[in-house]
Amino acid sequence: MSITLANYDRTQALIIDPLIYSTYLGGNDIDEVRGITIDCSGNTYVTGYTRSTNYDVTPGAFQTKYGGYGNAFVTKLNASGSDLVYSTYFGGSKGDDAYGIAIDGSGNVYVTGFTYSANFPVTPEAFQTKHGGGCTDIFVTKLNASGNDLVYSTYLGRSGKDRGFGIAIDSRGNAYVTGWTNSGDFDVTPGAFQTKYGGGPWDVFVTKLNASGSGLVYSTYLGGSGDDVGNGIAIDSRGNAYVTGWTNSGDFDVTPGAFQTKYGGGPWDVFVTKLNASGSDLVYSTYLGGSGEDGGNDIAVDESGNAYVTGYTYSTDFDVTPGAFQTTFGGGKYYAFVTKLNATGRGLAYSTYLGGSGDDFGWGVAVDISGNAYVTGYTGSTDYDVTPGAFQTTIGGAADVFVTKLNASGSGLVYSTYIGGRRNDRGFGIVIDVSGNPYVTGFTNSTDFIVTPGAFQTGYGGGGTGYSEGGDIFVLKLCIVSIFLSSGEGTDHQKVCINTPIPHITYTTTGAIGATFSGLPPGVYGSFANDIVTISGTPTISGTFNYTVTLIGGCSNETANGIIIVKPDNTITLTSDAGTDNQTVCINSPITNITYTTTGAKRAKFSGLPPGVMGNFSYGKVTISGIPTDTGTFNYMIILTGDCGNKTITANGTITVKPNNNPITLTSATGTDNQTVCINTPITNITYTTTGATGATFTDLPPGVIGNYADGNITISGIPMASGTFNYSVTLKGTCGNVMGSITVKPNNTITLTSDVGTDNQTVCINTPITNITYTTTGATRAMFSGLPAGITGKYEGDNITISGIPTVSGTFNYTITLTGGCGKTTAMGNITVIGCPGIEVLWYIFPNPTTGIFILQTKKGGVFELIDISGKVIQTYNVQNPAEQIQVDLPCGVYFIRETKSGYTHKLVIE
Repeated sequence: MSITLANYDRTQALIIDPLIYSTYLGGNDIDEVRGITIDCSGNTYVTGYTRSTNYDVTPGAFQTKYGGYGNAFVTKLNASGSDLVYSTYFGGSKGDDAYGIAIDGSGNVYVTGFTYSANFPVTPEAFQTKHGGGCTDIFVTKLNASGNDLVYSTYLGRSGKDRGFGIAIDSRGNAYVTGWTNSGDFDVTPGAFQTKYGGGPWDVFVTKLNASGSGLVYSTYLGGSGDDVGNGIAIDSRGNAYVTGWTNSGDFDVTPGAFQTKYGGGPWDVFVTKLNASGSDLVYSTYLGGSGEDGGNDIAVDESGNAYVTGYTYSTDFDVTPGAFQTTFGGGKYYAFVTKLNATGRGLAYSTYLGGSGDDFGWGVAVDISGNAYVTGYTGSTDYDVTPGAFQTTIGGAADVFVTKLNASGSGLVYSTYIGGRRNDRGFGIVIDVSGNPYVTGFTNSTDFIVTPGAFQTGYGGGGTGYSEGGDIFVLKLCIVSIFLSSGEGTDHQKVCINTPIPHITYTTTGAIGATFSGLPPGVYGSFANDIVTISGTPTISGTFNYTVTLIGGCSNETANGIIIVKPDNTITLTSDAGTDNQTVCINSPITNITYTTTGAKRAKFSGLPPGVMGNFSYGKVTISGIPTDTGTFNYMIILTGDCGNKTITANGTITVKPNNNPITLTSATGTDNQTVCINTPITNITYTTTGATGATFTDLPPGVIGNYADGNITISGIPMASGTFNYSVTLKGTCGNVMGSITVKPNNTITLTSDVGTDNQTVCINTPITNITYTTTGATRAMFSGLPAGITGKYEGDNITISGIPTVSGTFNYTITLTGGCGKTTAMGNITVIGCPGIEVLWYIFPNPTTGIFILQTKKGGVFELIDISGKVIQTYNVQNPAEQIQVDLPCGVYFIRETKSGYTHKLVIE
């Protein structure tokens, strides 16, 4: 798979980081790892400390039995992580802990740490074969390539406490060791940089053992009057040693002009010291720290002598550089940091925090040949910066391992991922192979730590459960193959004209030895050199080309995709009939449409067209159409613009417009050429005469109406079958002349019921208003009503018909509405049945009746009553509660009705 990084590196890298393998290492007790290294075959070597009596050791290994109180170990995993090449304890009876590990070209392994054991295994010719007498001594041990014997092993320490933490070797097999000591009689060599103990609880030491382990090449203290601890060591090709750790000595030896010559404050500062090859002097030495606590845990050096340091800080004023990936401190108490010191030690190439809202610690650092820094450690931050598509993008437990790759400028992440399970996981060591794939080790007490199928140990062995305790060791290898766009943004999605060179598309890669290319346009090629992919060339075919770059030779075949759209040159081609671009037409007569198709153009300009004729460009199609209103010869030009083509693309044509010089005379009655007629009724024939024509064309006549030309006589006749206004045109053939007219076709009258369905077939009690019956009409000017009951009337007003009233006679009345004044004979029929309603119990009366305006409404039960006029309109509503309710009205004389709403029973009321 491949992913796009959008927010973490402005170059938007594509990264893949699956696990090649991941395995537990550990037994039934606490197992903790401190160091890791690899050989050129991809075998992995780890060292540390175990209290597991059942830690996996291999038959024939140097020490197959547990010595007691915790032993150091060295384990060699094969390149696939599926099995042990060898695994051995080494230690005595009182407890031993290994921290640093290195390997030479022959596969011999060098380990340092510290031991409480007076019977720690040492070799007879070693530099120091007896314990120095203090609580702990350093040990330096060289195991042979088979892991079954010691090449040499020696103590290093005297009357105090001495502990070794970091080791490196040079090409001759000399071992460089650092750590701390409080032995005032620690072995130092004459002429070494610092031959006396500096004071305080501890001093750093740097010791160079010869290849046989039998003697010191040099050995020196490094320290002032406070606490000084060496944690990490690296060497360059000239044998200069680079050391980091922490100090709170205000008088720690720093060199003039170094980056930071004064102690920053707080409990500790980081120090970075470069010793010359003889150990006799400082090349440079500097503090690195702010007002809080700062500690250096590991160091790496590149071919140019730049030093890369990682550790932790809670200084909000720790030195970070402008433009670095993370320049502000925030969140938790501790932040990891990565600092690159230049080769002189006088300045920072970059320095950045790494961290989120929790606590973050950097423990291991490595650097590749391109200057990218790889860092591991552990984080409690749920918002630690990870890259989209990383192996694990959310934290798994209280603390997780992180693996982060910074770009060479320290300004962005190439990738960053969590690794961990539901509990506590810590990364302590990291190395990379020649392809830039990191190998990481640490310890975990997560029973669900991610392991790969077929790995050496896929189940948790047991042991510690505390936050800082190791339960089991983990060893893993990540595949890091990357490809990211390094040319301008958008160059991988570009449009270009055919036969024009494309802007170069470049990608920067890691972990591959070559690339294959597919989908590129003909004429465009891809190349791979020095980790750079370049796509360039001149496309010779137009089209859309979706290309793919596939990296080869790494641990994963990563891809990058893009699009090159090659646009053709502009073209224009006549698509209407031949000769339409050179036509002759009469004035006021439509031209034959002229059409063209184009490619490439975005717009078209038109010039030279006759008045009334226009050009249109839409979706690559050109259309010239219209009715010319002036005579003459018009030479037109179409000019394509936009997109591709190194010259203006044009098309030319001619439209000749001739005057109307042949009259057409109306011979039918005046007004017949502008007549109105009903649909489906023959029109009054329209006739014309003319001379000199060979025929005529007719346009826009109503359906059913046709035109005819014979011997100079023109006749328009027929029965129109569609309504509307039709503005027709007659154009002569063989000469220029035309005439226009209009035929308006009216539709038949219509009538449509608009009151509720069933109102046109209703039954009602006598002397009770009917439900109004309404219709809408079209075309008519009047309406006639027949068959309505007495008391019911029909009304026509503004195309609306209303039938309403109060029937005064019973019976069945079939009514008819007949529309008049329009086209056609249109009627509507309905039925009103009037019944006497004899079953209604009369529960109320009105008196006097007739009345002059005051009357009594006498009821048995009360009720709601409506006063209705003769049209059926409700004038007033009364809610009567009293048995005899007096009602006064002020109404014109006439007939009215009182209706009880519940029963519908109605009394006529006469007002005099």
